[in-house]
Amino acid sequence: MTRLAIVLLASVLSACTTVKGQFENRVSCTLGGQRLMTTSFYGPFGLTSKIAPEDGDVICKKPDTLPQGRL
Repeated sequence: MTRLAIVLLASVLSACTTVKGQFENRVSCTLGGQRLMTTSFYGPFGLTSKIAPEDGDVICKKPDTLPQGRL
């Protein structure tokens, strides 16, 4: 069982390295602007981690007013 898992994991990871854009890191804020996160995508799956609150206060700062035509 362990060998099968290792072979499967190795084949998946080796195939991903040949596909351009397979790995991607994205930064996002929650809708309320309270928390900053980074997501590391591995194909269709992603792992999300929190970023320090001090950085989130700067990057996720809410605008005073929204532009016309937006909710």
